[in-house]
Amino acid sequence: MTCSLLILPYGGSAMLYVMFTRLDHSMIETFEKIPFPEAVALTQKLEMQCREEKIKIDSDFYLLDEDENRNQPQEEIYSGHFSFGSYFAPNLYIHIKKSFNSMRLNKEQQKAKLILMAKMEDGLKEEYKQEEKVDDSKMVNLDPSRISNLKKWQRRSLYALSGIFAVVMVALFYFLFSQIASFNHQYKALEKKNKEQEKHIEIYQDAMLGSNKELTAFLQKNESSLSQKEKEVYAKSLLEKKDFDQLVALFKSKGAAATYIFNYGQPKTLEEFSAEYPTNEAKFDIAFENKKYKEVTEIKDVMMNQTRSKKRTYALMKIGQIDEAKLELENNNDKELTEKVEKYEQLSSDIRDLDGRIESAKDKEKSRLEDEKKKKVEERGQL
Repeated sequence: MTCSLLILPYGGSAMLYVMFTRLDHSMIETFEKIPFPEAVALTQKLEMQCREEKIKIDSDFYLLDEDENRNQPQEEIYSGHFSFGSYFAPNLYIHIKKSFNSMRLNKEQQKAKLILMAKMEDGLKEEYKQEEKVDDSKMVNLDPSRISNLKKWQRRSLYALSGIFAVVMVALFYFLFSQIASFNHQYKALEKKNKEQEKHIEIYQDAMLGSNKELTAFLQKNESSLSQKEKEVYAKSLLEKKDFDQLVALFKSKGAAATYIFNYGQPKTLEEFSAEYPTNEAKFDIAFENKKYKEVTEIKDVMMNQTRSKKRTYALMKIGQIDEAKLELENNNDKELTEKVEKYEQLSSDIRDLDGRIESAKDKEKSRLEDEKKKKVEERGQL
């Protein structure tokens, strides 16, 4: 706080006024002479408001002496700085009084001080003369007696640091509360998921004990969100009940459902399914199962996969279409089938060679060649 005290004679008719030259608040006008008692009341009102709103407002003021009997213009007898909301003083009177206590004055200045204090107290209500006890926690760990004694740049730096500290603390608390809220949300989500999983386990346990009704109902209800394993369990349950309608709905394709039934090793059930839902895939697999190899090679527009490609390769080999079988082998690259096709081709060549030799052979040699041919035909048939 910067302050000054002039030594002036004291006249009985003199009046004290206050003029604020820097104050950004509508409650108190700047560059206006305000009678001292009124100024004290206004400063106390504004100080309490700033404390409640937890803000600080800096101001500069002058204490003026106006004495008509001296025939002199008004004199500035005291100047100072008031920081509203700083808790340094509740009003202007206490502020000046406390400031005097921290000043080193000579005898003349002490005399002027006593005269001025008497004049300030003259006509001032008792409620404005009372000192106050301020809770240190409200000062944010600052020494209240030193705030107003700081230089202007020091006060600005102090307020800026306080503001930055407040912003950082708010951001930190917001981050912490956000993390806590996020954790609570995740915890509740995990708790809900855990309860659902416990229910799932209970349903599967009942199914293992022979009670499939609840399991089927659960899987059907959650069909759109089933995992691959759950989908397999559900499909098996539908297959065992021969619920072909629901099985087609699950696989979203008659051909895919037919493939599942055959891969599950139930050709007879596949025939029943094919009667209700005829597909080329079912016809293909049923024909192969019944060893109708020529029919297998003639069925068109079949949803091929590696298993059916192997079946087609084998069927082509069995009806003697070796070149076509070799071509189909390129789609599955099955080593065992490759060996069989090569073996079949070799045996077929040997049989043709034996046929030619049998025609020109004598009776005894012909019988031996026919026996050899028979063995090769049997061997080829076993491929």
